[in-house]
Amino acid sequence: MKISSVLIALAVALSLSSTANAEIKEKSGYVGASIGYAGMDKGGFDGYGKDKNSTSYGIYGGYRFNKYFALEGRYTSLGQYDLVEPGINGAKTEAEYSAITANAIGLFPLGGSNWELMGQIGLGNGRYKFSGGENANGRDVVYTIGVGARWHIKPAFTVQLGLDGYKFHVNDDGLPEAKFSTNVGVVQLAGQWNF
Repeated sequence: MKISSVLIALAVALSLSSTANAEIKEKSGYVGASIGYAGMDKGGFDGYGKDKNSTSYGIYGGYRFNKYFALEGRYTSLGQYDLVEPGINGAKTEAEYSAITANAIGLFPLGGSNWELMGQIGLGNGRYKFSGGENANGRDVVYTIGVGARWHIKPAFTVQLGLDGYKFHVNDDGLPEAKFSTNVGVVQLAGQWNF
């Protein structure tokens, strides 16, 4: 999935928004699923060649307490990346990241429309798995922050486009550096059912 595809989807959603005038549920539970485009920095792998991008997906659920605030739990797969050690015959390591987070969601309705802006901040348990040239598995603290926009097509159904960042603190003696941080950014499109 390319960023241009996500932007085209957003443009189509904006052009259709005048045809729908859904009322936003101020108090409701919700569940959703997302798919996106993720990118990772090198973290502790300076000098390594690497894949820059991967596919991301996730599921989430939460409760909206009023028009401005919700709490949410998420599972997000942040993709798989090939890391190649320096040198002509460098060994390849596959790095995989995922996160389970608890998130506070700030919501900002745009007038009387069916659109709203959102911001989120969260904390959770990040999982990393390295196999191939380097082998390590572990869990550590992950932080997340993001922004996005929601379009309420119907009171029961919402589409969301978001940009989230995740920061992993990795601490494992089996890796090239004993402790380092890795950042993953995700552009994701989500569908959400409100009940």
